[in-house]
Amino acid sequence: MIDPTERRRRWRLVLGETDTTGAPSAGINAAHLDQPLDRRIDQLLHEIYAGGAAGGHGQSSPRLLRWLGDLRHLFPDDVRRLVVKDAIGVIGLPKFVEDPQLRGEIESDPTLVRALLEITATLPAERREAARELIRQIVDSALDRLRLPVEQALRQHLNRVRPHRPRHLAEVDWNRTIRANLKHYQPDLQTIIPARLVGRPVRKSRRTIIICVDSSESMACSAFNAAVIATIIAAIPSFRTHLVSFDTRVADLTHLLSDPVEILFHLNLAGGTDIGKALDYCRTLTSYPAGTTIFLISDLRDRHPGSHLLASVADILKDGIRIVPVVALDDVGEARYDSTFAARLAELGVNPIVTTPASFPELLLSTLEPTDPS
Repeated sequence: MIDPTERRRRWRLVLGETDTTGAPSAGINAAHLDQPLDRRIDQLLHEIYAGGAAGGHGQSSPRLLRWLGDLRHLFPDDVRRLVVKDAIGVIGLPKFVEDPQLRGEIESDPTLVRALLEITATLPAERREAARELIRQIVDSALDRLRLPVEQALRQHLNRVRPHRPRHLAEVDWNRTIRANLKHYQPDLQTIIPARLVGRPVRKSRRTIIICVDSSESMACSAFNAAVIATIIAAIPSFRTHLVSFDTRVADLTHLLSDPVEILFHLNLAGGTDIGKALDYCRTLTSYPAGTTIFLISDLRDRHPGSHLLASVADILKDGIRIVPVVALDDVGEARYDSTFAARLAELGVNPIVTTPASFPELLLSTLEPTDPS
């Protein structure tokens, strides 16, 4: 049973200082918020939902910046997104579009992009284009940060001359393997012991990268970064790039890779999760498994009835496709994910990874199959 004092505290934070008529909220006042943190949360919410200081159209950018900063520290992403969406409605979208400082604040926080995406759908046509332009500026900023390091990682991969180590006998180049192991000839046995297997060259046209991104609500920031990175990779002709989005449905967004803004508008960013169904689809996208890498961007919270995530991963490994689960792709580099599924994947030899957009190029380079010399 909840302590009466704690019950009053919770109701005070829910109801605010006054009810809808302007009267005090059922006798529950600020005195019931005895912690400084509670009082700050109460003040932040009051400024938006009671038409307070931050909600005024004429408020200065520094004050709004402080308000957004406090919001980031005091609320989890899902709550913050809803509050910011309401704030944009109160403050006015033009202020966010026209003010460089406020625009920079949104650019540095992909979670706020989701609030913009949601509010854009409800705007009249004349304001919708302004919102889309702001989203494009945010995407362009991310592209500018990530394009060079991602391109450098991929070109370094293409220029490698290390032998490709085959994972299956079907990938072995026996002529090169024999030449590489002549020193291991055994006269008594009249045979060569192949101490090192050399793989067949992976033709450039057969290198495939599939980014399979979870578009459930908790993955909004990671989905934004995945869309930007997929766009960069797709611009390099030596790779066949696919972008697949999923919740309980699967959407192939590969045809939109030339326009990451359109990708964002096509991401559902809601609903459940059926990872097995998405991976089954990804298996159909390659004709050369040995040259294919799937980056699964997901928190692994697959609650779909009859989930077959582990069976799908086992099938992918059996095909010879490399799969890299990424449970977070955001600037914080922290993740909340299903540890049970993560442990089961580790048992299959597939270890989930937490990374940031800045360090993703290094992950990309380390996980792609090295190139065999021609």
